[in-house]
Amino acid sequence: MPSARSFEPLPFQLTTYIHPMTAFVRPGYVCAERERELLARSSLPKWNPSPERSQPNTSPHRPTVPLGVVPSSSSFGSRSSSPTTQKFGSLEKPAGIQKSEQIRGVKTAEHHKEKTIPDNVRQFVLKHYAEAQKLADSLGNGVTAAEVLAVAGNETFWGKLDTHAKFGNFFGLHGHGPDGTYYTTGNHTPVAKFPVNNGFLLSGQEFVKRLQNRKLMTSGLGDNPKAFFDVLNKSGLYAAESHGTYSDFMVRKDEKTWGPYTFVVECINRLRQEGLL
Repeated sequence: MPSARSFEPLPFQLTTYIHPMTAFVRPGYVCAERERELLARSSLPKWNPSPERSQPNTSPHRPTVPLGVVPSSSSFGSRSSSPTTQKFGSLEKPAGIQKSEQIRGVKTAEHHKEKTIPDNVRQFVLKHYAEAQKLADSLGNGVTAAEVLAVAGNETFWGKLDTHAKFGNFFGLHGHGPDGTYYTTGNHTPVAKFPVNNGFLLSGQEFVKRLQNRKLMTSGLGDNPKAFFDVLNKSGLYAAESHGTYSDFMVRKDEKTWGPYTFVVECINRLRQEGLL
């Protein structure tokens, strides 16, 4: 005969619930009042058959981490305290995502860098800047060394030896020169030849002379680079076949393409910052 403190078996089927620390029997959805009382007095956590999914996990075995942030190794007991997120504007973007974007070439505000100046442009400016300044001073009217270098660089592909530069002619001057004449193979055009060892300055002086003889220079012309190149074009000295697009090409500056003058100006600025000019 059962004792006074015992109670009869439950009239329903029990369901087994395995707790991480202990194994015990939990009732199903229907429970006797006596069983509820015993459960309430037990030290086991209160059972919720349909827990809220939005409740945060407060288990001591799994550290909580803010949404969108990769947990660092220090969260799991490691001594490392190196951050795994980097500042991105007012938000934090996981370092793993940033690395993936770099691999895929995704452009962000922090990845906009200065446009690279080609080495041949840099070397050309370094080598001929002083001479170009002398030529610009001879022309006057606000003409700058950058404008002179842009004309010569464009004519010789920055001093490439398979151009007129091999004849000491850095400004694409036609006609006869102090060292004779070279005739192009295509249309048999006469190209002036100058002493190679001092070709930039000597051909530049002839360039200045021709501009002055044609009275192309006007007050303040060099203050407007586009206007300066437009005068050279319309005079027939340069790119006469370009139909007025020569000046636009020389000063072009957009995301993908820079003109010769734009490259020279940027190169001079950087060389000055480096203390080389």
